[in-house]
Amino acid sequence: MPQLDVSQLRCPMALLEVKRWLHQQVKATQCSLLITGEQECRDILRYLHMAGFTLLAQYWRGSQLQLTLTV
Repeated sequence: MPQLDVSQLRCPMALLEVKRWLHQQVKATQCSLLITGEQECRDILRYLHMAGFTLLAQYWRGSQLQLTLTV
């Protein structure tokens, strides 16, 4: 499963990197995102919801949010 770790990036770079990366993924595949930061999580979750991505799972690993989604 492809994974992207944007935990070291801050807004708006984290959101831009997620958009770029998701655009490169093959349709109907599962992907994993690792995000840190309250604002980054909010912005990325809002984008994923508005873009119609299906979140399969999400859980916190310490201060990082791990998302699994279908492209």
